[in-house]
Amino acid sequence: MTFMHDNLKSKNEEKLQEVMVGELEPHNAQITLLDYDPKWPKLFDREAKRIYSILGKKSTSIGARWINFSARFMC
Repeated sequence: MTFMHDNLKSKNEEKLQEVMVGELEPHNAQITLLDYDPKWPKLFDREAKRIYSILGKKSTSIGARWINFSARFMC
C-alpha cells in the first residue's frame, strides 16, 4: 500500500469510528448474497424499532443511508 492509501484508510476508519457504537472490527466471516425477499421490509422495520428502542436518540440514522455512508468511506 502507498502512503496516500494508508492515510485515506486511516481517515476512513476515524470517520467510521465517529458514528459506530463500540469498536470498529474487521468482518472476516463469509458473506452470502441472496435474491430479494419481499419479507425484508417488514424484517427491517422490526429490527429498526429494536435498535431505536435500545439506542434512542443516539440512533440518528437507521437504514440504507448507512450503506451509502460506509461505501463512501471504505475505499
